[in-house]
Amino acid sequence: MKRLNVAVVLNQNAPALKNWKPEQTTQLTALLNNAAGIDAQRGDNLTLSLLNFVPQVVPVEPVIPLWKDDSVLAWVRLIGCGLLALLLLFFVVRPVMNA
Repeated sequence: MKRLNVAVVLNQNAPALKNWKPEQTTQLTALLNNAAGIDAQRGDNLTLSLLNFVPQVVPVEPVIPLWKDDSVLAWVRLIGCGLLALLLLFFVVRPVMNA
C-alpha cells in the first residue's frame, strides 16, 4: 500500500453533534487517525467533515380497506370455495350415498 486516503462525514444536525466545540473535533480527528493507521510520513490523509444531511422523507402508503385488498379477497375466495365444497359434500353427496 503506497498511500491511504480516508474521508469521514458526520451529520452536523445530529443531536449529539449540535453543541460540539472545535477541540472535540480535533480529538475525534486524532482518534480517527489512530484508528485508521494514518502515517503522515507515508503521505496518508484523513479528512473529517461536518455537513448538514438532508432528512429522508418516507412516503406514506395509503391504507387500503379490507374489501379492496387483493390478498384478503384471495383468502375470502379460498375459504368460500372450501365452505361451498363442504356444503356440497354434506347436502348433496352424502344423501346420495346413503340412498
